Formats: sequence, C-alpha cells, structure tokens
Amino acid sequence: MTKVKNLQDKIDKAKMNHTYDLEDDVVESFEFTVMGHTYSFRHPNTEEFNEIEKISKGDADKSNEYMYQFITPVGEEVPPFSEVAEKLTIPRWRNFWAMIHKEMGMDTK
Repeated sequence: MTKVKNLQDKIDKAKMNHTYDLEDDVVESFEFTVMGHTYSFRHPNTEEFNEIEKISKGDADKSNEYMYQFITPVGEEVPPFSEVAEKLTIPRWRNFWAMIHKEMGMDTK
C-alpha cells in the first residue's frame, strides 16, 4: 500500500508542476475587412494597451486616432484606415469595437 501512496504522491506533485508555454496559440495580429478594404491589426503590447485603456476613458476621437497606429493596409491600393474611418457609419464602428474587444480578450459576453 505504501508504494501505491508514493506513486499517487508523485502523480499529484507532477500535476502541480505543470509548465505552461505562453507562446502556444499566440497570434500577433489579425485581419479585418471594411468597405471593401482589408487591414491588419497588430495586437498592442502591455504599455500600449494601458495607454488605450487610459485614453478610452476620455476623448473618443483621441482614442480612435491612437488605435490607428495598430492598423496597416493590406495591399498597395488600400487607403490608410484613418481615411476610411471618416466614412464609417455607426453600425460599422459598433462592429469595429466589438471586434477589438473580442480580439483583445475584453469581451464581456
């Protein structure tokens, strides 16, 4: 019975010492399409994310402008997102922010 207990102790200890690889399933960017144009959005680092959180509590225009630095056109004929953003309707902005919240793990649903 002692051998079984020792084996179980080793198994339990091994379970507690599991190593997580934080590089698993890491996606550095994602693409989205709006008004016929495709863009790539780079995930911000911690410092940038903290700035987003701080800015988002204030001026919406400033928050939007700060977010543009993470968005890159995909393709040569694609205009900068800031130009397209001026023409977005409220439902498209709603979809944009829902996408950002979901991709950054801020989804409250």
